[in-house]
Amino acid sequence: MQEVMRLAAPPGLVVDVYSVDAAIQTLSQETQNRSTTMLLMRSPQVARRLYEGGLTYSALNVGGIGSGPGRRNIFKNIAASDEEIAIMKDLMDRGVRITLLTVPGEKSKEFADLYAELKRK
Repeated sequence: MQEVMRLAAPPGLVVDVYSVDAAIQTLSQETQNRSTTMLLMRSPQVARRLYEGGLTYSALNVGGIGSGPGRRNIFKNIAASDEEIAIMKDLMDRGVRITLLTVPGEKSKEFADLYAELKRK
């Protein structure tokens, strides 16, 4: 899984892989040379755990969540369970701007707009 995470990052970036608890501990420390940090996570559940652990962030991009039992397609090839949708809604309510993007360069979808559509269904 660590290799998959490294391959998912843009070329030229330093990639460190942490457990959720280690990420909270490590990334909570102040550092002078960190200008931008990209976190790659496996699920909305991890995004919530990081946020609740003190790693607040203002933006979250969701992409590459495949279909499976208990999941429904919510945007292009992105599927989510009701629990994952509720987690994203909670993060959105806390001020996190959530976008869904399947392939870099394509048009993204705002989760706020998508959530309104999901509620109607």
